[in-house]
Amino acid sequence: MSASIEIRSVPHPAPTPADVRAKLIADPGFGKIFSDHMVTVRWSSEKAGMMRNCARGRPFTLDPAAAVLHYAQESSKA
Repeated sequence: MSASIEIRSVPHPAPTPADVRAKLIADPGFGKIFSDHMVTVRWSSEKAGMMRNCARGRPFTLDPAAAVLHYAQESSKA
């Protein structure tokens, strides 16, 4: 099964210049350098699948009841 990602054609209002980006990715380090873009995936029970999208980075909302916020930790069950 292959997954496709929709690329939004809305241009980023202030993309990182190519020369600056080249310097940043030469030695990125974890959690220090962030992309201009982000990928989101949304499950749709009506479409029985996931909708994937790549667009410019932006803040996102999180429900206050999200388990990850409880006691500032989240566990995974493997």
